[in-house]
Amino acid sequence: MIATGPRNPMILAALLALGVNIFLFALLPGMRTAPTRSDETFRLRPVTMVKLKELTPPPPAKAPEKPVKQEKPMKPRLDLPIDPTPVHTAAAPTLKVGEALPELDTTAFKPGPVDMVFGEAQLDKLPMPSHNVAPIYPFRAKRLGISGSVTVKFLVEKDGRIHDVEITGSNPPGVFDRAVMDAIGRWTFTPGEITGEPVRVRVTKTINFNLEN
Repeated sequence: MIATGPRNPMILAALLALGVNIFLFALLPGMRTAPTRSDETFRLRPVTMVKLKELTPPPPAKAPEKPVKQEKPMKPRLDLPIDPTPVHTAAAPTLKVGEALPELDTTAFKPGPVDMVFGEAQLDKLPMPSHNVAPIYPFRAKRLGISGSVTVKFLVEKDGRIHDVEITGSNPPGVFDRAVMDAIGRWTFTPGEITGEPVRVRVTKTINFNLEN
C-alpha cells in the first residue's frame, strides 16, 4: 500500500523543478548564435615602421660681394675753338762765341739793413780779434788738476765791440764760466765785411783750459 501524506506535494514540486531545469539546459545550445559579419568591422592591415633620420640644416649661403664701382675718367672738354692754321715759329737764336759777358751786378751782395745780423759763413772777411785777453785759470780747478772747455757765442758790432755774450756749453759745467765771461768782456775785434762793407756778425768760440799748455 502506497502511503499518502504531506510528503507527496513536496516530492512533486521537486520533480517539477528538476524537469524545468533540464528543459532550460536543453535549450541553451540552441540559443547561442554565431556572430554576424558587419561592414563596419575594422580590417587589420600591416604597418611598416620607418625610422626618420634627423636632417642637418645646410649652412647659410655666403652673400655675394658687391662689385666695386669704378669711376670712369672724365674726358676733358675743349670749349675753346681750335684754329687749324699752322703756326710758323722762328728759329732759336744761336749764341755767338767770343761775345763779351755783361758786368756782374754787385748790388745784390750789398749789406742789408743796419740791424741785420749775419753768420760767419756769409762773410767775405771774418772778424779778427784786435785785443785778446786770455782768461785766468781758476785757482781751485788748477789745484785739483781739472781741465775743460767753454763754448761761447757773442755779437761783433760794425765797430768791433762785443755784445750779447752767451755761454752755450761748458765742460765741466760751471767751473770755467766766470773766467771766460770776465775775459771776453775786454775783447775787441775788427768787424766782419761783405763786399767791403762792415756788418754785424754772430761769432761762436770755444776756449780750452789745459794745465799742460
